[in-house]
Amino acid sequence: MALFTPSRRWQPAFYPFKKERFGRRLLAKTELFIKGPLFGCRMCGNCLLQKTAFICPMECPKGMRNGPCGGTTPSKNCYIDETRKCIWYYIYERAKKTGREQFLLEVLPPLDWEKVGTETWGDVFRQVRYVGAGRFIKNLFSNDKDRKSKTWDSVFRPVRQPDWWQGDSEYHTPGYQEPVSELERRLRGGEFVVATEVTPPLNANTEKLAKDIELVKPYVTVINFTDSSSARPRMSSIVCCKVAHDHNVPGMGISNPENCNRFGAHT
Repeated sequence: MALFTPSRRWQPAFYPFKKERFGRRLLAKTELFIKGPLFGCRMCGNCLLQKTAFICPMECPKGMRNGPCGGTTPSKNCYIDETRKCIWYYIYERAKKTGREQFLLEVLPPLDWEKVGTETWGDVFRQVRYVGAGRFIKNLFSNDKDRKSKTWDSVFRPVRQPDWWQGDSEYHTPGYQEPVSELERRLRGGEFVVATEVTPPLNANTEKLAKDIELVKPYVTVINFTDSSSARPRMSSIVCCKVAHDHNVPGMGISNPENCNRFGAHT
């Protein structure tokens, strides 16, 4: 069990997919040697500890990096392993106690499998050098909280938010005025809506999918379809949404970054 990550069960660290230079391998071993016992580090290649109340989200069996999946038991235990609490329950609990809830609003990137198994410290050291080591250390010990926060973010934000992602914690207003779907119309009107999930089929046959849609149609406002649910190849959620549309039910495709790689997230 890791010192700062509760409910931690031993899980092996990731290995890189390609051979790294000796210096990077040595730095990765050093990082794992220190962060392993403290946080249960699995060497994801993009450390998010400073945004998740210093509890590693990779403890989640599904690798959820932007909050819980919603599949918890009434006692807030993980539905995959009901003997332990949902790790995101601990993250929210600690964030609330330490006044760090606002940090959880930032949309964080999925795993970049080109970096999985490699170190993060090298990226941090390079960014510190770019910002200026003297300036970084000076502002870090400043009494001005705003300056300290901006200095910290100038180093860690470019590391955790790569160019191909650039997530933030801001609300982005849509570029249109009228609702584009029945679901949006009802939500804007403050109505109570019911949504359900229908699992995409494992093959290209839509007959079973159509039957499932018709089964729940009278009771829901929208049906969501999750891409590659349970990390298994399934019919595309876009195709499922088209089938739902043909049956006069709004469909919503859900992309699961934890079940696909960087290229899958891009598509």
